[in-house]
Order: sequence, then structure tokens, then C-alpha cells
Amino acid sequence: MYYFENNWKVLRDIAVSKGFIKSYKLLLNQEDPATNFNLILMTEYADSSQYNLSEERFQKIIKETRPDGPLFLNELNRNDFIESDFTKKSTTLFSSE
Repeated sequence: MYYFENNWKVLRDIAVSKGFIKSYKLLLNQEDPATNFNLILMTEYADSSQYNLSEERFQKIIKETRPDGPLFLNELNRNDFIESDFTKKSTTLFSSE
């Protein structure tokens, strides 16, 4: 959680304040032997143009905020504790908003 709170969340808070993304969520799954992951990281974009600019915009935020790289707890690096199973792009069909 240290990595997500001090890196992933920080970058997204800045992206929200700049209007680069609409919102974000970090979801904790209930334990389930059928799935091999426990966290879902969600970033919501207002439209496809925000999404298409996301990599460029996040690289700019990273350079401004973490020029020396991400903050880690102890001597661990990202690959020591994160295994990315998949990335999924979804489109909202309807919403309460």
C-alpha cells in the first residue's frame, strides 16, 4: 500500500486537479481462490481525448513530481511486489452521474 499511496495516488491527485483525468479508484477484492489478484487500479477519463493524452501527461507529472523515480519502502522495487495480470479498457454505457 505504501507504493500506491505515495506514488500512484499522488500522481492521480495531481492529474485530477489539472483536469487530466476524471477520477481514480483503488479497489481491494475480497479473497477468492478463483482469482489471483487482490487489487484493481482504476483511472477514469472524461473522454477518449483525455485517454489518448494520458501517457504524455503522466510522464510530465512524473518528471515534475518524482524526478528521481518512485518512492519505495525499504529496498524493494516495483517488480518485487507488483505483478500486473492484465489491463482492460472499458467504455461507460450509463452511469448515475
